[in-house]
Amino acid sequence: MLDYHEVLMNIAHIIFAGLCGLLIGYNRSKHDKPAGMRDFALVGMGAALFTIVSQNYSSSIDPHGSRIAANILTGMGFLGAGIIFQSRGSVHGISTAAGLWMITAIGMLFATNMFFLAVFATIITFLIFKFLNF
Repeated sequence: MLDYHEVLMNIAHIIFAGLCGLLIGYNRSKHDKPAGMRDFALVGMGAALFTIVSQNYSSSIDPHGSRIAANILTGMGFLGAGIIFQSRGSVHGISTAAGLWMITAIGMLFATNMFFLAVFATIITFLIFKFLNF
């Protein structure tokens, strides 16, 4: 059973993951890409939430709850694959899919109390989307 302080911290983790998703998704929305602010926020929050569940889940088969965390990335792979499409000899959506992969990792970082690394990864991801438009 979680105590009151831990519940509030978990809520904060989910909120921060969502805010970072909004920041990165803003750039994608601004450039009319397949996934935008809402998608990035939901992926970040979902990754944080599933990571929190995996930390609090244990069984004799999976004592650390690591299977849930590992499957977050598998699910993200399917979501990313759905964003990537080919049209007239060119491929579109790879950067957006990679961004969703990053926000998944960022959500997991927040949920595991790695705030500095999560904020750093958010800033770097945002700057890459903003300035590397070759």
